[in-house]
Amino acid sequence: MATIVHITADYPDAFAKNKTSAVRDFLALTPRHRHVVYSLNRVDGIGDGSIFENRDDVATVVYRALPYGLLLERCLAPVSALIVRDLTSRNIKPDLVHGHKLTVDGVVALAVSKAMCCEMMCDLWGDTYQKIIMAKPFSRGTFRAVTHHACAILPATPWIAAYARTILGIDDRKVRVVPVVCQLGSRLRSAAGSSSRVATL
Repeated sequence: MATIVHITADYPDAFAKNKTSAVRDFLALTPRHRHVVYSLNRVDGIGDGSIFENRDDVATVVYRALPYGLLLERCLAPVSALIVRDLTSRNIKPDLVHGHKLTVDGVVALAVSKAMCCEMMCDLWGDTYQKIIMAKPFSRGTFRAVTHHACAILPATPWIAAYARTILGIDDRKVRVVPVVCQLGSRLRSAAGSSSRVATL
């Protein structure tokens, strides 16, 4: 059984119970691994983070950071240190760290991966993260370090993978496109009589 540490801001936790359940549902599909989740919650300010609750391998982390990603690396360093201390105190030795998004989760995952001497992988989402990368040219070195250190990059679409190759220099051998599949409703039938109408055109 592998132990996978997940760094994610999208996980229902004791601080924010109404977050999307997508990550939680995804992890439930792979019970053969031990999943240790650090669910991140940002509040405005600067300062150290804390673990709000730690139950059933889900640690609710609350940390202070400036809005709009200002001083991103400085604000996230205490979060990474907090997670490393918690893993060490619980004698958890991860086989893999998964940063579920590049620009926050991935930055924390990079530091945790290096401190715990294990591999990491990172998801790469579309439009929003393209805008963040464009808007934060001084953080591109950090984002590049995340993607270069990762053993796998999991983009949700081919076009964001292509963008990241150009801007961040991602190695193609690491890229595994993992499309996001939503639950769809029942298929709708064509309107009655549409085929006969087409035939008369």
